[in-house]
Amino acid sequence: MKDQEAKNSPEVNKMLQEKKRALVKDLNAFVTLKKTYQGAIQEGQKVKLGEDGRTAEVVGAPRLASAMTNAQLMEEGNRVLGQTDQSVLRSKQVVENTINIGAATATTLKGQTEQMERIVDKLDNLEFSLKRATKLVKALGRQMATDKCILAMLAFVILGVIAIIVVKIVDPHNKKLSDFGPQAPPATN
Repeated sequence: MKDQEAKNSPEVNKMLQEKKRALVKDLNAFVTLKKTYQGAIQEGQKVKLGEDGRTAEVVGAPRLASAMTNAQLMEEGNRVLGQTDQSVLRSKQVVENTINIGAATATTLKGQTEQMERIVDKLDNLEFSLKRATKLVKALGRQMATDKCILAMLAFVILGVIAIIVVKIVDPHNKKLSDFGPQAPPATN
């Protein structure tokens, strides 16, 4: 083959080299197309054939920048920017919602904290009242014990007086009972 190229003129050799490069480029494109189809079929994806018949694009798969024209690159860039803008807006909304929820939570927590402080104050007052009531009950208990002792003594005195009255009624001339009380001066006849 080298011998035949040596016989040709440089212009023919140049033209043959260009034709050879074009065929190699077409062959590489077809090999790439075959790999794209095989990979997509194995993954269960659809493949869209390019307008020139030499390129293929997996539907839904990201496209390589080297396989795109400038217009496609601009279109893809604008699409990605649009998606990014929408994502940023959604993120801002999430942040605003989070701030609102945080503020509502802080307000609720503040209210609950105040409520807990009121409950603690009421518990302190209740504890003070219980201590005071306990002291009063103890004092009343002591008073009742003292009152019972006094009542018992009074009951003994009343029983003693009743016993003396009964004995005087039953036996008015009993000299032994006269020794218990104050004695009247003896009567003179």
